[in-house]
Amino acid sequence: MALSAILFSFSAISDTVTWTGSADDWLWGTSGNWSADAVPTAGDTAIVNAGTSANPVLVATGESADVNILRIASEENSSGLVEVSGTLTAALGGGAALSIGHAGTGTLRIANGSVTATSNTRSTRHTVGALEGSSGTLVVDGGSFTSYNLDVGVSGIGTAVVGNGGVLQMNATGSDGNQDLSLGRNTTGVGYVTINDGGLVSTIRTLHVGRSGKGTILVNHGGNISISKSSAMAS
Repeated sequence: MALSAILFSFSAISDTVTWTGSADDWLWGTSGNWSADAVPTAGDTAIVNAGTSANPVLVATGESADVNILRIASEENSSGLVEVSGTLTAALGGGAALSIGHAGTGTLRIANGSVTATSNTRSTRHTVGALEGSSGTLVVDGGSFTSYNLDVGVSGIGTAVVGNGGVLQMNATGSDGNQDLSLGRNTTGVGYVTINDGGLVSTIRTLHVGRSGKGTILVNHGGNISISKSSAMAS
């Protein structure tokens, strides 16, 4: 009898884990706050459509959160706010690993914490105000946001505010040399960046202000901006 070999291939399954807040403590690391009582892991998509300034979804000091994709305010008319005092990493090789105000009104507030949004391809764009009608806000109040790229106001309205020693930097290593910051990427997109006292915005390649839409960058007294290749564009 002839025997044939059968090859089975298995791939990791990425789960979508949605914030429910059922544990009532607003802590990211509490399993009871997530669907299926499971905190999202590095292979998962995390959806947060909850949180306010008074009660943000909190990645606390000393806590680490790792996800594949994070979407804040993923649906129309939804809202969400995530505050990071610990560390948060979102990593994906294509699509959008981090989307703040994806379809609704979303905020990511870094309060002396650290957020890293990694990617190594041009197709992975991290966004603030992704879809038309959305509104996204990124606040770096101390601590750091490190990414390969960032679009502030893709087709919606995006705002980034950096200050109090905070750093917003596009310097993650990538394969196609496309480390850039873009304000108002598409025709309906509107992007605002404000750099306050002690804040730094840095990109090792390109700054687009009003790429196809509208963009405004304001550097207040004590704020700093660095474009390593001096290739800023305005339109």
